[in-house]
Amino acid sequence: MGVSGMWIWFGGGVEKNQYLYFRKTFDLRDFSEARLKITADSRYVLYVNGRFIGVGPARGWPFEYFYDVYDVTPYLVRGRNVVAVLAQYYGISTFKYVRDNAGIYVRLEVRDGNGDIHIVESDGSWRVRPADPYVRNVPRISCQQEWIEVYDARREIDGWNKSMFDDGDWSNAVIVESSKKIVCRDIPFLTRIPRPPVRILRIRSVKPPKYTWYIDLRNNLLPGKYDANPDKINGIIATVIYSEKSQVARLRFIHPKWVCPQGPIRLNGNDVEKKDGYFILNLNKGGNLLLINVTGRYHDWGTSLLIDSEYKLVFKAPLGLEGPWSTFGPFSNNEEFKRVWNTRNEEDLPKEYVKPLRWIDYTDHDIFALTVFQKKVDKDVRIDNDKALLSLNEDFTTIYPNGSDIEILFDFGEEIYGNIYFELIAEEGTILDWNFFETLEENEPKYMFGLNNVMRYICKNGYQRYEGIVGRGFRYATLTIRNLKKPLKIRKISCILTLYPVSNRGSFTCSDELLNRIWKMCSHTLKLCMLDTFVDCPTYEQTLWVGDARVEALVNYYAFGELDIVKRSLRLAAKSLYRSPLPESQVPSGWKNILSTWSLLWVLAIEEYISYSRDIDFLKEIYRYVVETLHNLEKYMGEDGLLRIKAWNMLDWAPMDTPSDGVVTHLNILSVEAFRRGAKLSKILGDSENEKLFLRNADKIRLAVISRLWNSSRNGFIDSIHSDGERSNVISMATNSLAIIYNCVNKEQYSILREKLLNPPEDWVKPGSPYGMFFVLEAFEKLGYYNKIVEEIKDKWINMLYNGPGTCWETFNGTRSYCHGWSSGPLYFLSKIFLGVNVLKDVLIVEPKLFSLEKVEGNIPTPRGTIHIGWIKNNDCLKFNVEIPFRENVKIILPSYKEIKVVEGKCNYKIEEKMIVEFKGPSKIRLILC
Repeated sequence: MGVSGMWIWFGGGVEKNQYLYFRKTFDLRDFSEARLKITADSRYVLYVNGRFIGVGPARGWPFEYFYDVYDVTPYLVRGRNVVAVLAQYYGISTFKYVRDNAGIYVRLEVRDGNGDIHIVESDGSWRVRPADPYVRNVPRISCQQEWIEVYDARREIDGWNKSMFDDGDWSNAVIVESSKKIVCRDIPFLTRIPRPPVRILRIRSVKPPKYTWYIDLRNNLLPGKYDANPDKINGIIATVIYSEKSQVARLRFIHPKWVCPQGPIRLNGNDVEKKDGYFILNLNKGGNLLLINVTGRYHDWGTSLLIDSEYKLVFKAPLGLEGPWSTFGPFSNNEEFKRVWNTRNEEDLPKEYVKPLRWIDYTDHDIFALTVFQKKVDKDVRIDNDKALLSLNEDFTTIYPNGSDIEILFDFGEEIYGNIYFELIAEEGTILDWNFFETLEENEPKYMFGLNNVMRYICKNGYQRYEGIVGRGFRYATLTIRNLKKPLKIRKISCILTLYPVSNRGSFTCSDELLNRIWKMCSHTLKLCMLDTFVDCPTYEQTLWVGDARVEALVNYYAFGELDIVKRSLRLAAKSLYRSPLPESQVPSGWKNILSTWSLLWVLAIEEYISYSRDIDFLKEIYRYVVETLHNLEKYMGEDGLLRIKAWNMLDWAPMDTPSDGVVTHLNILSVEAFRRGAKLSKILGDSENEKLFLRNADKIRLAVISRLWNSSRNGFIDSIHSDGERSNVISMATNSLAIIYNCVNKEQYSILREKLLNPPEDWVKPGSPYGMFFVLEAFEKLGYYNKIVEEIKDKWINMLYNGPGTCWETFNGTRSYCHGWSSGPLYFLSKIFLGVNVLKDVLIVEPKLFSLEKVEGNIPTPRGTIHIGWIKNNDCLKFNVEIPFRENVKIILPSYKEIKVVEGKCNYKIEEKMIVEFKGPSKIRLILC
């Protein structure tokens, strides 16, 4: 298909969180094939003749934006047809989207019976209007994501996406300028699998807090800022609270400070005391001037708060401005700030600093606050046929009004990701508030502060159905029904799973059921972290963090063997070099940020992908970015052979000493390996000049690490040397593990660390997350401590298995995300060690470790086919089988036995210190050794 055509939008202007309906009708006499290409900035939902077709696009940089292609032949008819598109424009950058010009692009090519092509494409003849059901003045989901979903079905335009709808009062689209280069989607479409909840944990009556607010400060205090870079604001939020009586009210901010601007509060000029998380407001009868100092540095600029009181309150912006709130600032100096902050009454406020809040920048119903802080009410709830809430059949559940809001707590059985769906019969104005979260704590919801994982649906009258457009991760959900005046009928509650369509080619079972369950937990975790790229987590961020993706790719090679998602993730990181000297930490993102460890792991991940896939075409494509990265890396090297990179230099969520400037040990060690891997790639492509350069750099840094970063009195590598020359007194397991993994040690250091890592001193910093633990486990593997790997996996991952949503947590103590792809590493080690195949090696060697377990069986996916391996230890004998489905010379290395019997297949063998068996694939070999 060609790429000609126009980008179009609405002539009524471009705003944040904007939703539009587009339509184009056309007539067909006959057709044999029809393919439709579409993309949008920022999101589209496509329909043809009223039939849902798909959602997109996949994430991409503005200069290389992705379009999707659909075969729409089955959905066209002779006569009148319509292509209809719901489009959303975010208007701000996120961690997975970089703001650019709004628009949609569509091109439909229809082949008729004569083979002629007829084209329908986006232009000024398309019809467009605002999609009013989608409410726009809503909070962000998080600083990493876009806006929450609020849908008001009372504003629906019935049949807008069907061919016979009359769009005569709609506007013509306008053609918009776009410099985007669009390229075809490079991964499959995601799945669409409905998953209902499996149980109802409770049903109760509840009462919400009286007053909740969300206030977006970006437009007023950071005018013109659309990126996702953290930034400072200097300003004040103000309102006058009118109380019908003197009373004590309580105010609290909802989310953590770094994503929810908050600070000291003054009421009528007096500082307000904070107690147990609440500010205590001693309100006078009549007007009370409330000032909130939101000065500070934040990663998002939306304030969420609630105020609870016994008697009615009315909120009015000071100085006669419209609306309930206003802002003062941004202030250019402290004196300007003090003029407002020290004011005791409304009349004395300086008018020159005040700004009204636009309607789109605030809302008086913060759904997260309403659902999290609602209180139980002692009223019985009547529900008929509650079993239908757990089914996808045609039965309805009926919920009866009782004068209160009604909350239902669902368990979907395991962590999932997708779009919520339901059908209902309701009275107009009934409200459904959803709050989605990952785990329970003492049988109560553990709500996800810092994340508005919520949605609201406002009912129209009669039958209706709805599928959300926001994908979200969760296991549990509360559904709160508000304003219920007549019985509500509801059915087919489900989550439409929208994940990367993996093939479960890898498998692992053994005689230790705990290890089996941990392997499956890791597989499920990784699957949930595979969307249109690898992502860190399906819930909080849904972000392609480049360092996380390296571990995820390694686990994928043993679990699924998918290739396209690996290439796509590596490509997106490479393209960040257009604005940064090293690949950025998360891409494609509005936060321009280098996390130098992640940049180096990206180089390792490329070499690992090439070793696994043998995809030379991709190497040729990506190689220039590797060279650019390593040449830029060389510029950070000092005369002493050590690198100093001013950047975010973390390795793990642990109290390591990794400053943003100076010499950071783990970065230097990883740089050694990055240069080595770069040299290997150069050799494959015959680039001897860069191969030699990269190896020289690797050797130089390695020698400097060994000689300059070792603490001889404490027998370990220090974490860093600060920019002022002070040597760190912190020694960590992660840093020293990397030294072992990548051979940045001399013989004496190796001997010392071999013992220290097995029994680390108390003052060595231990891994703070499964990600940091991955490097320690790699070191144990390098040292041959296989029993220790299994011991650590059981000890560290068992808590995740029996608590939480059945997935691997971001940190061992479960502080935030309960489904994190970087924590799925045990799958990689269990398959690699017990099945015995290193899929990254150039030669195929099968060398399973036979300790501790009695029985192991599993599959290892490779691009050429799936390898099957199984073994059973029985008394003094070993039954071993392997099946290789492709042409390859294979070597099996097993412990030495006295006798060997070849039960099936042809092979050569010899008995030395170990049993060596060689054969050629494709073949199946079965052996008995005694």
